[in-house]
Amino acid sequence: MNGIVFSFVMAAYNSEKTIEKSLISIRKQDFRQDRIEIIVVDGISSDRTRSIAQKYNCIILDNKKRLPEIAKTIGLKAASGDYLCIMDSDEALARNTILSERYSVLVKHHEIKCMSIGLKTPFGSKPCSYYINSVGDPFSCFIYKTYDSGVDGLIIHGSLYDK
Repeated sequence: MNGIVFSFVMAAYNSEKTIEKSLISIRKQDFRQDRIEIIVVDGISSDRTRSIAQKYNCIILDNKKRLPEIAKTIGLKAASGDYLCIMDSDEALARNTILSERYSVLVKHHEIKCMSIGLKTPFGSKPCSYYINSVGDPFSCFIYKTYDSGVDGLIIHGSLYDK
């Protein structure tokens, strides 16, 4: 056992304008940093994306096909944590206590299989990111009925624990 609790998988390509805010939001968490790994799967960026990721002690993997779906698959295979957090390079954790709050819920409720991590979108990001981070991924909300209060432990949307 390597002791990693949270594995963050982040697809990136020429993300120098946003990735630092994303990485800072992870590294400023009140959760033990030695229990967090950040895997940046880079589409062979031509800007400073990789050097910024190195600055924040990320594992950097290559994604020669550049597609974010492929990047996330590469990252999933490399992740070693107990819990997986998929985060885009233009998103940030909403506050510095998110991981410790989520962890306390996860260890008490083993029936929970998936939980929203509580993201905010950094300034200057695409409008779609603002929507998804405000209301959740529409596909997941439809499939897992997170708009419905009767989710019965399959998924618990993060907003229920944001009080």
